[in-house]
Amino acid sequence: MESPRPENKPYLVPVILGIFSIALFLRLVEAVEIPFTRADADLAWQALQISKMKANGASPLALYTGLTGFLFWIGSANNFFARLIPALFGASITLLPYSIFKQSKPKMVLGLSMLFALDP
Repeated sequence: MESPRPENKPYLVPVILGIFSIALFLRLVEAVEIPFTRADADLAWQALQISKMKANGASPLALYTGLTGFLFWIGSANNFFARLIPALFGASITLLPYSIFKQSKPKMVLGLSMLFALDP
């Protein structure tokens, strides 16, 4: 009897990574074109202040502003970098079914991953 473990399904990891890539692509397509909400603009402004070492006060989303501020410091402050961290976290949700249901049926893992990839 064949074990349902992922070691016996060598195609599973590359397919899951492909689904992750699709999810990331879908979240980044035209991300620069979407206007910021007031809350997004405030967080991006705080990240910009962090990148210029002029931060004052605390951010309600410290991880986002810290990572985005670091990206602004390394690269340039633009809409793409402001949307990159949320897109990465959103796309990483597609990896969740694989990490939770490793011992389950691969079709279920792939189906859930695809649903998470296509869900905004």
